[in-house]
Amino acid sequence: MKRAELHIHTNFSDDLSAIQVREVLDNAERLGLSAVAFTDLNSVHNFLEIQKFAYWKNIQVIYGAEIVCRRKKHAPRMKVTLLVRNQNGVEALYKIISALEACRGGKVLDWSVLAQYRENLLVGSCGFDGELYTALAKDASPEQLEEMIACYDYLEITPDTAPEKQRLNRALVEFGKRKGIPVVAVSNAHYLTPGDRICRDALLLAGKVGSPECGEGYLRNEAEMVAAFSYLGEEDALRVVFENPQRIVAMIESVQPLCTGDPAVRLEGALEQISRRCREKAAAIYGNPLPPLVSERLERELSMIQCDEMATYYLLSSIIAEKLNASGHIVGCRGTAGSVLVAYLLGFTGVNPLEPHYYCSDCHYFETSDIARCGIDLPRKQCPVCQTVLKTAGHHIPEESFLYIDGSKIPDVDLVSCPDARTLAFHFLQQTWGGDHFAIAGWINTYQEKLAAHYVRKYEAQKNCTLSPEVRARTTAQIASMKKKMVRKIGGVLLAPKDRAFEAFTPLERNDEDCPVTHFRYIHLEPPLLCIDLLTSGGCLLLENLCHATGIDWEEIDLQDPKVMALFTNADTEGIPGFETVFVRGILEKTHPTTFAELVKVSGLSHGWQVWAGAGEKLIPAGIPFSAIPGVREDIMQDLCRIGISRKEAFLHSERIRKGKGWCPEQDRALLKEKVSVLGDWYFDHCDQIVYMFPKASAVTHTLLAVRCAWFKCYYPEVFRQECAKLICK
Repeated sequence: MKRAELHIHTNFSDDLSAIQVREVLDNAERLGLSAVAFTDLNSVHNFLEIQKFAYWKNIQVIYGAEIVCRRKKHAPRMKVTLLVRNQNGVEALYKIISALEACRGGKVLDWSVLAQYRENLLVGSCGFDGELYTALAKDASPEQLEEMIACYDYLEITPDTAPEKQRLNRALVEFGKRKGIPVVAVSNAHYLTPGDRICRDALLLAGKVGSPECGEGYLRNEAEMVAAFSYLGEEDALRVVFENPQRIVAMIESVQPLCTGDPAVRLEGALEQISRRCREKAAAIYGNPLPPLVSERLERELSMIQCDEMATYYLLSSIIAEKLNASGHIVGCRGTAGSVLVAYLLGFTGVNPLEPHYYCSDCHYFETSDIARCGIDLPRKQCPVCQTVLKTAGHHIPEESFLYIDGSKIPDVDLVSCPDARTLAFHFLQQTWGGDHFAIAGWINTYQEKLAAHYVRKYEAQKNCTLSPEVRARTTAQIASMKKKMVRKIGGVLLAPKDRAFEAFTPLERNDEDCPVTHFRYIHLEPPLLCIDLLTSGGCLLLENLCHATGIDWEEIDLQDPKVMALFTNADTEGIPGFETVFVRGILEKTHPTTFAELVKVSGLSHGWQVWAGAGEKLIPAGIPFSAIPGVREDIMQDLCRIGISRKEAFLHSERIRKGKGWCPEQDRALLKEKVSVLGDWYFDHCDQIVYMFPKASAVTHTLLAVRCAWFKCYYPEVFRQECAKLICK
């Protein structure tokens, strides 16, 4: 019979552990364990990571937690172990985690809450930290012990060499046999090997672990576990190590902590609504019938948005932007949303992704042009039909950036406005969606490596020892992986389906905050939940204030004004959002941009990582034209398409490069380099060194905001100076 381990803590436990999920599963497999239970203190943060890694392991995973409880308001606290029995037990445990009350010394659960949700859970006595050991140590009466034991489905004992602890373990084993309750031996592991205890001791010395009590808490193999309980006698030792844990395992079904798949949040009829809105808006701009360039792209995008679940992202973003605009706020959209014509027509981005073009708002004349890289740079001209001055638009951004190749990518919408607008958006969503289905996106901060290294050095100093470089590095890495605190993702909002509770997907951290925060890291919850980022921007606030102070409508500002462009050409950009830093002004001084498209490239270069370094230090001094250097991720895709590489292959190459992965390793690099050399011998090696590239839609959004603010610097310099000073004071 194989051993099952029913009590392990991981690096995201409130009672800090040196073990990561993957290490637990790898070692459990190596030790031949049949099952392993994850029981972090007051936390299930790692459930979704467990689900991810357990898929590849031939080990039964049991989801659980160690919870601090109190029977009465002022009664002493004790711990219990909870194991999820079935799928309903997942939500029950999430509700228990949500019900934890923050109080002095940590979080605690009222026993009445546990009684309410325990039907689909197994409740364990939690070893030396449980109430039974305290009662036994104080020689409680048999009646008192029986009353306590009746509350548990199984009893836990942990290894310890202290005679008193062994006496208590014997008493508990005998009591369990008399009452027919399984007594199981658990490691209560907080580290993998005895040598890893250094990590926990270092945290204890740093004051980060409240109590050293976890015994010799490492993950034992079968022989070590049997030896640790040999004082019980062979029969009882084998029973608590092998037989009884397997009895508990047999009572537990396979569960999914998060059912992945399609988004669960939907507005009924969302696809129909966005289709109607987009076609109406497109017709208002370009006429009916639509020009082929517009209609083909619109219909292609709508065909990729195939269901109400996905369309809900677009519709809700549009509704929020509409609400904020109606309240007089400027709303932008960060990220790749500007790559989509649907987003532009729905009004939550000001970035038109079509190829550069002219259009007439009166007679709907339409004409594309390739003489400029963006519509803003097209020369002015009159409509050949009605003589009206033509409008220009288009930034030439492929839809793949946002929708991926086949539209399979879930939208990631970052709406940007001023702080007051974000507050308004929060209240609007709470009122319209319902407070019970609205939460702030949660995140978990870990210890920084520098701080972890400091704790290790402090341990060495206080213990008057010198660790080997290998042990020092491992201990530092262990501490750096641990949870430091739960935080909010700034501006991140998650919405749950209106017909289901949040705890069907994640526990909530309440802690007397205005809004609950998701216990799970938000990136794991999308889908099935809907995530919208409501970010704030000092640039948006500055532009709003400038418009209010002067009465100027920001949408009427001339983006082709040569006086405004001269500010950027001459690097006179102090105070202009996104272009005011010494670093960006240095790029301007080397490139002297004269067009809006070149400003977009500057924005991309300044936000990328290892993009400008290679260009500014090597390429431009070597005489490579600024226009040839890729500044944003879409530049690479379009450059490759231009030399005959298929659209799909070009996109996949650009995706790898913008993430810092270089050219596709599956390809024959020599052959690929030969193809790319058409763009210049430098191009291939330059892209290979890039670590991160900015999306063009974000660069355009930044540049639109900057140019509009720069217009006020030109024509209302005193107002501009005053409003900039106000923001600095804040």
